[in-house]
Amino acid sequence: MMKKQRLTKGGILEIPINNGEYYVYAQILKYKQIAFFDYQCRLRLTNFEILNQCEILFVLEVWERIIREGIWLKVGALPIRENLSIPPNQYGYIWQFNKFFIRDIILNKTIYCNKEDVEGLEMWRGCPWTEYEVEDRIMAHYKKEKCKSLARHYRIWETVHKYESLGYDGSPIFVPQENKDINPIVKKNQRFIEGGIIEISINGGDYYVYAQIIKKEQLAFFDFQNKEPLSNYDILNKRNILFVVGVYSYIITTGVWPIVTILPIRDSLLIPPNKYIYDWELNIFKLYNTISGEVTDCSRNDVIGLEICAVWDNVSLENRIQNYYNGITDIWNDSNYQVMALTE
Repeated sequence: MMKKQRLTKGGILEIPINNGEYYVYAQILKYKQIAFFDYQCRLRLTNFEILNQCEILFVLEVWERIIREGIWLKVGALPIRENLSIPPNQYGYIWQFNKFFIRDIILNKTIYCNKEDVEGLEMWRGCPWTEYEVEDRIMAHYKKEKCKSLARHYRIWETVHKYESLGYDGSPIFVPQENKDINPIVKKNQRFIEGGIIEISINGGDYYVYAQIIKKEQLAFFDFQNKEPLSNYDILNKRNILFVVGVYSYIITTGVWPIVTILPIRDSLLIPPNKYIYDWELNIFKLYNTISGEVTDCSRNDVIGLEICAVWDNVSLENRIQNYYNGITDIWNDSNYQVMALTE
C-alpha cells in the first residue's frame, strides 16, 4: 500500500533513479512547483543540509499523484531558498503565429514578450510532468545523453526559428539535430468537421497515426500506425479506438494536424464518452458530461475506464502515442491510470 502524502511546502522528496541505482532529491515549492537539486548519491541521505549547497537543475510542475501516492517519498524538510520563494515563470511559444509569451505562475496569466525575454526559462507545456519523464530527463543529464522523448519540450528559444528537431543533451539545453522537422508547415485554416480524419506525423515522420473528429472538439484515436501516409482510409473503420480526448482548437484550426478525409462516425462514438474529475482534497469523484458540460457527483466505480477531464496539446498527445507503441507504460497508457490505486 502506497503512502499517502501532502504537498507540504519545503518538503524534500527522494527519487530513486533506475530502480535505486542512485538517488536524487527535490523540494516542494509554492504553486505546486518542484525544484530539483543537482545532486546524486548511491546511498540514501540521512542529513539533507548538503542540499542547501547544491545548484538547482530545473523547476517544474509534476502530477500531484506522484507525491500524494508516495511514488516519490517525502523524507524531510528544509527552508525554501529566498530565490525560490517565488517560483520562476515559464514561457510558451505559439509557432503558428511566431509569438512568445511568459506565463506568470503566481497570477496564472500570460503576457506576450520577445524571444530575448524567455532566455533561460523553462517551457510551459500545458500539463504537468509524469515521474517517468522527469526521471528520464535526470538520467539523461547525468549520463550526458540525449533524451528524445523530451525533445520538444524545453528551452527551444535559440533554435525555434530553424524548424529543426531538438534533442536533450543533458545540459539541459536543446541542440538541433539533422533531418527532422519539428514544426510542420501550416497547410491551411481548417474547421472542426464531424467525421473528419486527422493525420498525425509522429517523431518527424517515423510513422503516421490517425484520429477522427467526433463532437465538441473530441478526437477518437485509432489503434493504427503506418510508415507512409494512407491513401485509402477505409482500413480505419476496422481498427479499435485507443482513447477519446479533448484537444486545443488551434491544433485543428491552424492545420497542425491536417484533415485528410471524412468518414462516417461509428455508432459507438456518436455520443463521446464522459470524463471524470477527481478532487484530491475532498477525495471525491465527479462525472463530466462531454455534450452538456454538466458535472455530477458519482462513485469511484462509476469512473473506471474513463479518461480524466482535460484538454490536450499536440506535443503531449504525440508523446502518449509514442510511449504506447514503444511499450512504455506511463500514466496515460496504464489501464489503471484513472487514480484507482490512489483511492483504495
